[in-house]
Amino acid sequence: MAKRKLTSLRTVLLRYLLLCGCGCALILVLWWIIFMQLINIGFLLPAVASAQACSEARETVAAVTAETFDSNQISDLCRWAVVQNDTVLQTNMTARQLKIALNAFHGGSGNLGYTQYQYDVKMADGSFCLLQYDYAVPYADPALRNTLPDFQTCYLLLLALLTARDENGFCYLDAEGLRGSTLFWGAKLVGLAYLAAAFLRCSWTLSNWKQETPKEELKTLLLLALAPAAGFLLQGWLPGRGLLCCGITLGLVCVYVLVLQTKFTVDTLTGVSNRIVALRYLESELPYYRRHPNRSLHFLMMDMDHFKHINDEYGHLEGDAALVLLAGILKKVCANYNGVLARYGGDEFCIACGCNSVEVRTLIASIQRELDAANAASGKPYQIEISIGCARLEPDIATVHDLIDKADQEMYHLKTRKRGIS
Repeated sequence: MAKRKLTSLRTVLLRYLLLCGCGCALILVLWWIIFMQLINIGFLLPAVASAQACSEARETVAAVTAETFDSNQISDLCRWAVVQNDTVLQTNMTARQLKIALNAFHGGSGNLGYTQYQYDVKMADGSFCLLQYDYAVPYADPALRNTLPDFQTCYLLLLALLTARDENGFCYLDAEGLRGSTLFWGAKLVGLAYLAAAFLRCSWTLSNWKQETPKEELKTLLLLALAPAAGFLLQGWLPGRGLLCCGITLGLVCVYVLVLQTKFTVDTLTGVSNRIVALRYLESELPYYRRHPNRSLHFLMMDMDHFKHINDEYGHLEGDAALVLLAGILKKVCANYNGVLARYGGDEFCIACGCNSVEVRTLIASIQRELDAANAASGKPYQIEISIGCARLEPDIATVHDLIDKADQEMYHLKTRKRGIS
């Protein structure tokens, strides 16, 4: 009997990785050739075509007025809307596209998607033309854009079908190469057990729901169960596909992202947003309020008075309890206002809101009223008192940090006056 040559696992893995790399490279080259041919024969346009068309349209609309605007001068690759005094005069956008465009124009999030972009072009008469385009590969024939799904969706679906073709989703390597695994159904059973555990955990949380239970916890638990459940249902329609395990992986990834987001944007002690969220909000809102000087943006900086005394006299745990109590009051009051509440650092909190002067005074009065009520009902040997500095965005304020500094100085002056009185 001939002696069998042994092959190390490292060799098998390296060979497998090499073959996979070569296969991926070959597929990319073939796809590039096919893609370029589709562009050369005039079936598709390059992804940059819409961007170039929108760039040319910017120069065109900047020189005309709302009355002289001619849509024939703009490429059909561009979506556009003429806005005058918050009124849409003309547009070729759908209702959904127009809603997103107006939201972005008014300083909102403008959830355009990662391939969509928008320009707000000021016209000769002061009106605005909103130009929106997709940085994606479009069909050259406009008729195809209205009848066929976009080209990106088509080739992503094709890719998904190609990658899901093999029913042996779980496999192992040996000296003979790549083999189908007998653990395929074992992995499915593990996935089902995981799905059942997540479902029972969610059910238990809902059955013991209390108002004070963090909603983020429930959201996390639901994500743990939702993605595997969807994969399980789809696997029933597509037998032989390992979609359940894909759902499990997706659920874990979603939870991981959610945990990271919470970790970096939420203050762990008080449960309110942290400084990062407040700064992001101000940076995103400043351009909108500069374009609309008739709107007001206020920033409030709050500092707890005698916080060091509470820590020294009653302990740091009591100091933490005071911060949690103050944060709860601020969350309750700010629930009816459009803005951001955040813990700026230490015993400092801040509020950024798009309110006028009357609303801001009402907000400050509400905070003080709720604070007085909480002090009366707490039974603590100390009183929670705060100093609030308020700053409004004025033309002379150039940056976000200038706005924060102004509010901080107002708060410092108030604390100084309090010390002088006491």
